Amino acid sequence: MFCPLCKAEYRFGFRECSDCHIALVESYAEAESMGANRLWDGDDREKCGGILDALLAAGIPFQSKELWKKNPWSWISIFLWQFSRPHPTFHVEIWVLRKDLPRAESIVEQMEAAEKAEWEDDE
Repeated sequence: MFCPLCKAEYRFGFRECSDCHIALVESYAEAESMGANRLWDGDDREKCGGILDALLAAGIPFQSKELWKKNPWSWISIFLWQFSRPHPTFHVEIWVLRKDLPRAESIVEQMEAAEKAEWEDDE
């Protein structure tokens, strides 16, 4: 049994992924065929949280991954936190199933349009 989104393997008898909360499929090949696509990638935690909340409200299953930025200055920015404004050392990726990608992209576009309108109103 495999999760079509995160590809985690489960023993027989499990029906739902404990991380993604979606139905498992019988084989890894079937999970691969459903495809997972990256929806968003960035280091803005507030925006990421907004996207995740919107996907949850829309009933779109997702997987988010927080990854270390491969940047030689990352360690320095951690140590100099108190002395300067550091560069983000992590970025987040949000993944959705291929079948949900158009609807999820629409949600992100609506959020970005609303954000842009808010910025224009503030000016």
